[in-house]
Amino acid sequence: MQKQKQNHDLKCSFVELETTWYCTKCHVQIPSKHFNRRPNRNCDANCTNRQKIDYVPLLKPKSETPQKRQKRQKEQQIENDVSMAQKLKHYTSAILKWVGSGLPKRDKKEIERLYNICKNCSRNKNGVCKICGCRTNQSNVPVANKIAMKTEECPLGKW
Repeated sequence: MQKQKQNHDLKCSFVELETTWYCTKCHVQIPSKHFNRRPNRNCDANCTNRQKIDYVPLLKPKSETPQKRQKRQKEQQIENDVSMAQKLKHYTSAILKWVGSGLPKRDKKEIERLYNICKNCSRNKNGVCKICGCRTNQSNVPVANKIAMKTEECPLGKW
């Protein structure tokens, strides 16, 4: 009986925090994406230089409901709609078209008007178009802002 108790004491005591399993004894952290359930691992807390703790420093307990998790996963899928290869293709063709036309720029007022259209679009996430993958912001530097290139237009035809 005592041997079983000792064996149990050697196991990590994991708590799930946001995207990580965290052992409160030995402080090991394992990304949650690798485990759908609590990991089963021998603990390193028996080391003399580590101290057992009953709290998790600087980390908040996970409070994500299944509905919130599903919503977050859908948002991540939308973010990943445009692959890096597609983004590179769109950006390269936009730059080539812009350079080939003599580097025409839009004025600040026009950029601001178009940015407001993009900002309110459902396919714009954090200043990135989820249709073509291009950045949209109020900058008047065309290489950093699709809107500033006079040769570019909205892939949805909004401008």
